[in-house]
Amino acid sequence: MKNLLQALLITLLAVVSISAQNKNDAKKPQPPSDPKAIIEQVSKLNIEYSFMIQRGNSAEIERVLAADYILTDESGKVFTKTDDLATYKNRTISIESVKTLGQKLRVVGDAVVIANTTINFKGKKDGTEQCTTIWTWRDGRWQIVSDHISFLTK
Repeated sequence: MKNLLQALLITLLAVVSISAQNKNDAKKPQPPSDPKAIIEQVSKLNIEYSFMIQRGNSAEIERVLAADYILTDESGKVFTKTDDLATYKNRTISIESVKTLGQKLRVVGDAVVIANTTINFKGKKDGTEQCTTIWTWRDGRWQIVSDHISFLTK
């Protein structure tokens, strides 16, 4: 009888825990299920991300980058989120302007954006980059998990 009561108590606790988790999940914003809506949202976010980079606002950039964010630059060097944010916080790069020339967006589970962007650095040669950015839905919002940059022209 004691074992039966223990089993019932454990089952009851599990049901209550699952129910509470489901209520918490229901409160979190959910990603759109329509690919067109995903494309619209992420396209706008990706353009705003370019403006964040131009402004060099590390607080804005920090919010949009996932904790496990990885950037691979045009030389093949890999940066973590902390490394990338340090370039903005320490002003090791200075950007005069960023202009998105065009975007192609695909939804493959996550949203993948391929965009050509012109970057005008202060004191460095300007160039056109091709950026591949992977956005994923986490914690109720879109976040960037990876960027890869290649220079098309210098």
